[in-house]
Amino acid sequence: MCKVIESIKLCSCTENLDLTKNAEETSYIWILDRAVESNHSGMLGLTMLPTEKLDELTPAFIVSELNKKNIFDFEYQPQDNDQLHIERIDRAKTRDQEYLFGEYLEFSFFKGSWKIGGVSPFSYHLEEYKNGQIKLGFAKT
Repeated sequence: MCKVIESIKLCSCTENLDLTKNAEETSYIWILDRAVESNHSGMLGLTMLPTEKLDELTPAFIVSELNKKNIFDFEYQPQDNDQLHIERIDRAKTRDQEYLFGEYLEFSFFKGSWKIGGVSPFSYHLEEYKNGQIKLGFAKT
């Protein structure tokens, strides 16, 4: 039987995001970045591309929730080129090694709405604004 996500809440951390505090085998984190200036470095390259889904989390569901209501646990007014990064942390894979970026989803805010996909790191310099863990609510089946 598959799980159906009914709700998502992005809970902020009061201190730096510490991946060792949660004992669950798999959890999800989020990082909200804000564009602080244009990047005119002239650098070219490729970035690691996001995945199509993280278990039950899909980009379509998340962007729909972001555009319907504030799913953050704090007052937040998005600005153009804000970027949301959502990542699955699998404790079974990271327990004995240094944490590295794994599978992730990315979203950006532009002209009044959230869109699937991130802000080009070659166009804007991004700084971390907030971060935290994700709480999911599942439909009762």
